[in-house]
Amino acid sequence: MTKNNQGFSNSLIAIIVAVALVGAGVIFYYKKDAVNILLDMERTEEQDAIKKIIDEKIEAENNSPIEENLKKISAPKEAEDLESIFKQLFSDKYSAIMEDINITISKRDATHVWGSVRFAEAVGGGWFLGYKGEEEWIIVQDGNGTISCETIEPYGFSADMVPECVTAGGELITR
Repeated sequence: MTKNNQGFSNSLIAIIVAVALVGAGVIFYYKKDAVNILLDMERTEEQDAIKKIIDEKIEAENNSPIEENLKKISAPKEAEDLESIFKQLFSDKYSAIMEDINITISKRDATHVWGSVRFAEAVGGGWFLGYKGEEEWIIVQDGNGTISCETIEPYGFSADMVPECVTAGGELITR
């Protein structure tokens, strides 16, 4: 092989390698987009399935005689605002970071809330009772044990929201 042919061969090999690398990059780029599209479609299907389950649960709860006296949270914005309020209250009470607190509102009426709270570092969660006085919501009681009759009495929680509580003497009261 002559020097000119060897130089031409090296150039040809370099061009082939460059074209192969560019081709691989194009394939990777479009394959990544295709995977993202498929993942987005899967997420949408999961979100639709979750929405359907939630809608069915709300429908079942709306038909429950126990629930008919409680105001349902109809607007997501209202629920988010209430969750934010209780995140702030728990953050203040326990000196926790708001992003580490998960609040779920299970029942509510105009001035009372029954929900659950979970802190990111905690193994389990607990329940809480909230009350709205003249202007602000407060945490009446929270925990993962029994509900104190004496603590909730001044706030007028309905028997639908708090069906039983325990007296200071340890007696279980069905309301």
